[in-house]
Amino acid sequence: MELLPQLLIIASCVISISIIDQGVVQAIPTTTTTAPAKPQVITKDIARYAKAAEIRNYMNVSEDPCHNFYTFTCGNYYRINPPNKLPYQSNTFQTISTSLNRKISTLLNRPRSEEYDSDTDMKVKRFFESCMKSNNTRIWYRVNMKQIIEEFGKMPALEGDRWREEDFDWLRVIGEIAYKYDIRIILGHFIQVDLANNTVNRLSVVMQDIPLESTSIYTDAVHKSFREARVHVMTKNLRSALGLDDKLAKKTAREIFEFETRLFAGQSLSDDHNAVVQDQNEYADEEEEEEEGDEEDTLEDDSSMQLNLTTIDAMQERYMPQLDIRRLLNISLGHVPAEPLYDLIEDDAENIITTILETPKRIVANYIFYYLIDEFLLPEPRQESDLETLCIRRTKNHFAKVMDNMVYRHYASNQTQQDVHEMWQTIKSTFRSVLQSDKLKWMHPDTRKYALEKLQTIRMELNTYESSNFTEEFGPLEINQIDYIGNKKNILRLKAKQTRAKLYEPPRPYDDPESLSFTPVYITTENLIKVPVSVLQPYFLWSNFYPNALKFGTLGFLMSHELIHGFDEEGRSHDAQGNKQEWWDQASNDYFANQTECFSKQYRKFIYGGKPLPELDSQSENIADNGGIRLAYDAYLRWYEDAVRSYRNMDDELMPRLLNYTSKQLFFIGYGQLWCSATHPSLRNFVSSTDDHVPGKYRVIGPLKNLAEFSKEFNCPIGSDMNPKKKCIIY
Repeated sequence: MELLPQLLIIASCVISISIIDQGVVQAIPTTTTTAPAKPQVITKDIARYAKAAEIRNYMNVSEDPCHNFYTFTCGNYYRINPPNKLPYQSNTFQTISTSLNRKISTLLNRPRSEEYDSDTDMKVKRFFESCMKSNNTRIWYRVNMKQIIEEFGKMPALEGDRWREEDFDWLRVIGEIAYKYDIRIILGHFIQVDLANNTVNRLSVVMQDIPLESTSIYTDAVHKSFREARVHVMTKNLRSALGLDDKLAKKTAREIFEFETRLFAGQSLSDDHNAVVQDQNEYADEEEEEEEGDEEDTLEDDSSMQLNLTTIDAMQERYMPQLDIRRLLNISLGHVPAEPLYDLIEDDAENIITTILETPKRIVANYIFYYLIDEFLLPEPRQESDLETLCIRRTKNHFAKVMDNMVYRHYASNQTQQDVHEMWQTIKSTFRSVLQSDKLKWMHPDTRKYALEKLQTIRMELNTYESSNFTEEFGPLEINQIDYIGNKKNILRLKAKQTRAKLYEPPRPYDDPESLSFTPVYITTENLIKVPVSVLQPYFLWSNFYPNALKFGTLGFLMSHELIHGFDEEGRSHDAQGNKQEWWDQASNDYFANQTECFSKQYRKFIYGGKPLPELDSQSENIADNGGIRLAYDAYLRWYEDAVRSYRNMDDELMPRLLNYTSKQLFFIGYGQLWCSATHPSLRNFVSSTDDHVPGKYRVIGPLKNLAEFSKEFNCPIGSDMNPKKKCIIY
């Protein structure tokens, strides 16, 4: 065997498990220590050879790129990264997330120090430590769970014949739970910036977040195994947390899930759908612990929520006597707000009322108390080595932005930040030129003019939380290193208090830190793109040693994708200040709608897991993918042409062992490998049903089919698979 490939593999492994800053690697310690590891110099050649080896290993060069570019770029990814263990899915963002977790692990396991840690840092470390020690308190586990339930009443599954139906008031119970712990069960309040006027916060009455993410999971035959797995998890939790015997736990779990299905899918399940399996699915035991950061994501402040501004009086007239919204808000908020609020979606309201009226109170009570204790369940790893992963995840649930800030403070590279800002300016100025060009001649001059005004106000910022006042936010919070459940109570009580206060405070920047920690996000109401520190980790999407072709094809695309969200189906209905406003003329609207339908028809023809992709409610993600890759490539060409005019040495735009590919071809190869993924066959239907994005394969094939510049670089003849005659184009 040749020595060079062996060295490349070794170098690649070093890079993937190290923290690299401007050519210096600081290896993550495997044991707790306060002393930094000895720096190891990573040369430019090693870094470039390692990246080239990774690219080459994932590619299947025997595939014709004009036939299937995903297979060409990612044909060997599944073989190298088989999804044969939890979470049964592997992709770029999960790899980035895993690397971030290694950094977080180093920081959390490092002894607390007043010299290096802020007061909030030490609270985070104590919470993590309490999670890691949670097994020590398991003797009191069931006592603690039952005491939490008794704070609000009695659970039929625990009381048996002693339970008194006449004493149970479901609306009072969910209101008191929301007031004390900010947990929304069945329905409750939600306070966020008003989509129509982002200078104020607005109260909304909304349903509980859907536990299985999509109604199709509750109804489609293809998802039966996931329903069975869910009932199995509920059964296990009822046994371990409350001590129910096996027979009662199974019966209670089935009834809870039956109620949940009617609540979120509006239909009853057959006995067959409710069957419990002991461990049919290898992943069932961890079904409740979802892996974060698996896919590129876009959060737009729940902007798709139906806008129906109304009053408490109007809601009372509409829903009484079956649903007393005034009473619910009085309990959950401590008073009845006089300000207008957003109403429930009509179908949700009707389904809640019908389901509650037709379900025995005993089942409703068991459902409510199950989802109450679900917030306090102790981690149950499959094996001891999994405990840290679970505890990092649970710490992120409450302190994600603090942890991001800790990583930023310890590992940030000022040069990387500067380079990212320069790339952003190139992307933004390129889109300005596109808006001004004949490429968008379908856009009316007035609409184009306002689009340029909106573009001018779009900002990009790195999500470092440098300016966050963590002392103000977490100052009242008491955390100790022993009592995990007590810490959870303190966190949720503080969150409930802060949630109630939001209604009368000016809006703050959009704050969903756990989701904002993994991929760039466009925030509609702020007209702002946030880039998390996770994607700036060296040697994944970024390195000073990498060609700009790879940088623009990966992180450059992600930023371009988010910029296009400002002008997609949802973003184009918000103005430059982020408020809901229609500013498009009718002719431009008509063209946009026509091309949106073009995307819809095109993507419905793609086959995944043996069946066509499900029809999406919105084409916004496909629009952003298609416009984003076009914009990123145009921005790269602008950088490339400027570099050539400046007589810059362009040798670094090529890669060793990949010298038969031009820099422009490397751009597309980098983009293709951004979406390499390996998903266990049993998960494919679940993924395609719960993700607003199409599977990674079609995030490569779809946009590149519509991009003539791609076909030009790879000499794809018209009519070939990757160069169809009919193309869908908006931006």
